[in-house]
Amino acid sequence: MKQDKILVLDLGSEENDRLVREIRALGVYSALYPHDITLEELRAIPDVKGIILNGGPRRAADGGALDVSRDIYNYEVPVLLADHQGDAPWPEDPEERREALSNFVFLLCGARPAPGGGRPAEG
Repeated sequence: MKQDKILVLDLGSEENDRLVREIRALGVYSALYPHDITLEELRAIPDVKGIILNGGPRRAADGGALDVSRDIYNYEVPVLLADHQGDAPWPEDPEERREALSNFVFLLCGARPAPGGGRPAEG
C-alpha cells in the first residue's frame, strides 16, 4: 500500500520524537533518520513527500555543526529547517506549531493522510 511520508532528519534536536508524533497525528506517516543519511539511502525510501531538518542544542558536535549532505538540500521534495535554537524559529505555541506543520505537510509537500492514520502501512 502506497503511503506518503515526511522524514525528520536529526540535527541534534531534543524534539525529534515529538515532531514525528505531531506529523503522525496529522494522519501522515513520519519517521526519524540520522543526519548522515546518504542521497542513495534517501532515494530508496518510497513515497517521500518532504523532509524536515530538525536542529537543536545538540547540533554542534566536535567543534562543527551537524548538517546533511548538500545533495539532500537539492533533493526533489520540499525541505524545511526546524531549528529549536533560534536560527530558524519554530513555533512553540502548540496551535501555531500544528498550523505550521499542517501547511508544510499538506500545502507545500502535497502529502495525503493515510487511510489508517500516520502509522506504518501493513504488509
